[in-house]
Amino acid sequence: MRVLEVRLNPGHETEFVEAFRILTHAYETIKANTPWVVYQVNVGMPLPAFIVFLPMRAIRQNDDLLNWRRSLREAQGEEATRRADQIARDAYLSTESNLYVLSSEMSQVSREFAAGDPQFWSPKSPAAAIPAKPKEWDSTKKQ
Repeated sequence: MRVLEVRLNPGHETEFVEAFRILTHAYETIKANTPWVVYQVNVGMPLPAFIVFLPMRAIRQNDDLLNWRRSLREAQGEEATRRADQIARDAYLSTESNLYVLSSEMSQVSREFAAGDPQFWSPKSPAAAIPAKPKEWDSTKKQ
């Protein structure tokens, strides 16, 4: 999962929303099948702040996101790209992007949540290996 933290200069929340609308339109234009969810932070870090979660099935999807950057800028169009860049300069105090790995073995989720991706959350255990029969000790042979 890629997690993007965006801290804004005070009073620029609506510009952040505008920038993500531009980005959403570009993703739809290039038909990128990359879901995300955005949350506005209320407590726990300096405000105003937003956290963006981008789930990925494989780490190469992060590379895909980076490779799509040019396609996204083309899909936005020149005017929208300029506007998004201006918003980033004026509104964003800082951004931080991190990659995390989720472990089904270490996570405890509800059955309903796990039902959304049963292969990941409830993988079938491999069959237990049958131990090999130990060799008989033959004291007449060097072993």
